[in-house]
Amino acid sequence: MPWLRLQLLLGFLKVTNIEIARQIFTIIEILTKRPGESNAEYLERVINTREPFGVAAQVIKIFDRINNFTTPRYSKTADQMRAYVEATDHFC
Repeated sequence: MPWLRLQLLLGFLKVTNIEIARQIFTIIEILTKRPGESNAEYLERVINTREPFGVAAQVIKIFDRINNFTTPRYSKTADQMRAYVEATDHFC
């Protein structure tokens, strides 16, 4: 994975601060759940995005869901956890 980090770093070095801000804004737009959008619709949209920097948004979302498994900030029932695992498995 070091080559991936280097590739990302070189990509950022070739752009201006305004371009980086636009890239970040695009990623945030992809990751923001829209009003009235169900969780399933949201995940499908993120999975299937063809927006520029969509892959970055997808990687961030995968790590977010993994973090949610390991962070006990919410107590979930066994059924809720199963549903979350299934949705995450479908996403990954």
